[in-house]
Amino acid sequence: MPRVLPLLALIAFLPLVAACDDLGPSAPQDHPAAEGGTPLAECAMTVSFPWMGKQSVMCVGDSVERQIAFVDFTSETNEANESNMLGTVAIDEKGVGTGSFSVAAKALRSGHVDRDTKLMGGAWLDAETHPTLGLEIKRMTRVKPTVWKVEGAWTMRGVTHDVTFQVNARSVGEMKWVGDDVVRITGRFDVDLKQYGMDNGSVGTSAVAQIWTIDVGLLGVIQKK
Repeated sequence: MPRVLPLLALIAFLPLVAACDDLGPSAPQDHPAAEGGTPLAECAMTVSFPWMGKQSVMCVGDSVERQIAFVDFTSETNEANESNMLGTVAIDEKGVGTGSFSVAAKALRSGHVDRDTKLMGGAWLDAETHPTLGLEIKRMTRVKPTVWKVEGAWTMRGVTHDVTFQVNARSVGEMKWVGDDVVRITGRFDVDLKQYGMDNGSVGTSAVAQIWTIDVGLLGVIQKK
């Protein structure tokens, strides 16, 4: 009997070890948007998102080493479109929105100079050949008072794929240094690096996650039509 207990413990322990060793790519996740806040008015409007340091766009890869890249908003203008705008969303009188956002690939930072150099290289973003990252919003519809469904297309490294995700969109009123009628939008969606041509030997291993999450927290200024 004393020998049986250690054997049973080993049998129970082996699946845990196997699970910990499974470092394969995780599937894209559905990220439901949080509810809460003041809903946007039910009217036609245009929401302009200025290029400024209060914006947040992060890319997170969760492998053995959690890796984060972020858009650096410290430049005076958005080099992707040579303007002071990150993007715009237009909502019509039926409550259906469309829009677009773009950033220069070289605005992405990892917090480490050597990693930034590799990130811009041909094995990764290939920023010299494909200088722009972008999101086109083909359709944005309200599903709950402060939750909207976004159907669009994400472009990275010259490759475009459809994406669908949810965002929380809330009115925050007047905000100093931003505007008199401000909206805050937060949401996340996943991208598979291999689908965008980043199929080098590191992607999908314990070194670099294959699935990365794009996490946004944006402030826009409402202009009612």
